Amino acid sequence: MDLKGVLYTGGIPQEWTRLGRETGICGYPVSDEINVNDGWQSDFKHGSIVFSKSSTKQPPAKAGGFV
Repeated sequence: MDLKGVLYTGGIPQEWTRLGRETGICGYPVSDEINVNDGWQSDFKHGSIVFSKSSTKQPPAKAGGFV
């Protein structure tokens, strides 16, 4: 596996930590944070975490797909 550094900020790292980091359901990060519709998304080996600017709560991550 090619482990490279990725860039993400805001609520995404907190949610990834809550979900168990690299040994949790998401696995290792595979992309930098990107802008999407109303917030940011970071992709992981087994899914994605999306953070919405319009909500004070971050939705939970889902393994194997987008939130």
